[in-house]
Amino acid sequence: MPELLAAEEIIREIIERYNKKPLDWKMASDLKGNAIVIGPDFGYRLKTMMISPSENIGFGARFESKDLGALFDTGYSFGFRPVPTDLFEKLLKGNPTGSEGVQNIIGKILESDPIPLNKIDSGAGGVLGGPFLQHPDLRALSKAQRELDEKLRIEVEREFIRRCPLRASIYR
Repeated sequence: MPELLAAEEIIREIIERYNKKPLDWKMASDLKGNAIVIGPDFGYRLKTMMISPSENIGFGARFESKDLGALFDTGYSFGFRPVPTDLFEKLLKGNPTGSEGVQNIIGKILESDPIPLNKIDSGAGGVLGGPFLQHPDLRALSKAQRELDEKLRIEVEREFIRRCPLRASIYR
């Protein structure tokens, strides 16, 4: 069984590894607090629960990513790319068309390699993060992901009960 760690620890590890090697990352989310992040060496599974507008609780685990990497191939590495000021201004102007269309501008930005977060220049017009895939149910990817999801769900619920016993008692 993979070691379960607090989401903050997993996110810190992801950022450290991303900053060392920002190429070949992939990400998928179900937009319900569940995410899979696949790096060049490891995959990570995160499960979070929002307990207030400014606070989440969550857990995650590291796993071997060989089996899932191909499922999330978008043709681009997930990552952070500086957006040159001129392209950023074109995006802000509304709905450009033709070769200056939004899709073409975003395509140009995605063709550049992602860079470490600590190398993003404050003089850039903006930063494009992504791409990431949205998946309706990350548990459906494999039996191992279903089992890992269940372990993470139990840990998140335990932490919710520990931190918010009165609120948690409403749901029992």
